[in-house]
Amino acid sequence: MRDNKPPGKAAAPDETALQVRLYALGLQACGRKVDPASLAFLQDSSVVGADVPGPDTARATARSYIQGINGGEFPAKPGPFCSRCDYGAICCWRAG
Repeated sequence: MRDNKPPGKAAAPDETALQVRLYALGLQACGRKVDPASLAFLQDSSVVGADVPGPDTARATARSYIQGINGGEFPAKPGPFCSRCDYGAICCWRAG
C-alpha cells in the first residue's frame, strides 16, 4: 500500500502515521494483505517506509480520537505542521 502526498501539503511520516494505519486497517478488513506500506512524497520524489502495526493498535488509536471528538475535546497541538495548515490564518494556537 502506498499513500501519495502532493507538493505543498506534504506532511512528515510521523504526521501521517495514523492515516496510513487506518488505510491498512480498512484494507485488512477487506481481506487484503498490507505489507509493506509506504509514503510517496511527490514534491521530492522520495518514498519512505511506513510502519503498519497490528489492527488492534490502529483501532484503539482511532477509538481514542473518536471519543475525544464526541466529548468535545480538541486540544491544540501547535507544531511544525502549522506552517502548512489551511486554517493558519484564523488559528489562535498557531506555532511560530
